[in-house]
Amino acid sequence: MRLSEEEDIQNEEGTEVVNTKNLNPNTEIEHLQSPIKELESRRLTFERKLLELHSLKEKLSCIAYLQKDLTGKTAEIGKLNFTISALKAEIKDLQEIIRQGNMEIKQLDMEKHLIEELQRKNSNGSQIKGHIILLEE
Repeated sequence: MRLSEEEDIQNEEGTEVVNTKNLNPNTEIEHLQSPIKELESRRLTFERKLLELHSLKEKLSCIAYLQKDLTGKTAEIGKLNFTISALKAEIKDLQEIIRQGNMEIKQLDMEKHLIEELQRKNSNGSQIKGHIILLEE
């Protein structure tokens, strides 16, 4: 296909190609600067997208690390919850032992008072017996 001097066509990338044989130098520069600006713009866009992709890749790496850390922390929480349950059961058992011990202390105090009362009565009985013996003599 032959290009006429005034005919503009587009290349495969959609960029306008101009026949520059009969253009003056200023017009030719303008026609050349436009694709350069477009290519520069596309380059900047690609660089921005590359940075975004790099940032996303770093974020994915961080997310994977955080998920692994979360799994570990969840397992640790499970172990701690089990320990808490075991300690609560132990506290309950110890409270029962204390309650029984307090009941035994009260029972021992009552028995001690009973013994003291019996000893006092026995002492009084011995004194009365002593008086009776003295009176009989």
